[in-house]
Amino acid sequence: VTIGRRIGLYRFCGDIGRGNFSKVKLAVHQLTRDKVAIKVVDLDRAGLDAKALRMLSSEIATLECVHHPNILRLFEVVETLGRVYLVTEWIRGGELYNHITQGGPLREIHAAPLLKQLLLAVKHMHSLGYVHRDIKAENVLLLSEDRLKLADFGFSTQLINGANQKLDTFCGSPPYAAPELFSDDHYIGAPVDPAVIGMQANWDPAWFEILRCGPVAMFFSRRSP
Repeated sequence: VTIGRRIGLYRFCGDIGRGNFSKVKLAVHQLTRDKVAIKVVDLDRAGLDAKALRMLSSEIATLECVHHPNILRLFEVVETLGRVYLVTEWIRGGELYNHITQGGPLREIHAAPLLKQLLLAVKHMHSLGYVHRDIKAENVLLLSEDRLKLADFGFSTQLINGANQKLDTFCGSPPYAAPELFSDDHYIGAPVDPAVIGMQANWDPAWFEILRCGPVAMFFSRRSP
């Protein structure tokens, strides 16, 4: 997808990021002049990977149902021959991960309101019967210093049998995964999300050095403000 090209009423004007089967582009609505982010999924490549297609389907299904001030908003989905375009709101601040890796862990006074918003987003999802299962700093976008949006719902799923439904799919990134995903063949989905938020907010980074998982972005340091 080249800069200047259009899809529907959107004109591409920049690059935001990329994944194995997708790119995220900055675009402008030609009538309203609003900026949006468009995830461009190459079906010719993703079609060879059943997991990638399942994740795409899960992301669309979840975002169409979970509307909340702290959850990334999906405006529309456009499908063409060989590609699917997910048009979402553009979050100017980018990933929380980048802010942490460049500026260090957030102090508690700054992290507390962000963590509260993250928990409110998860609470709303769970009230509708959905779980995220991949909460980490890379999937949290900053509207401003004190406002965030939860994003990337590829590993999300609906608990069609209620909050105590057991799941058996290992999801997310191992350094951020809840302990029960490693110890049990089946796990109850809903507790996984708040558990992971708590671990990332409080965990000693030295633990990850022992596990040799590489650098992990902590939400905040326990130093006094």
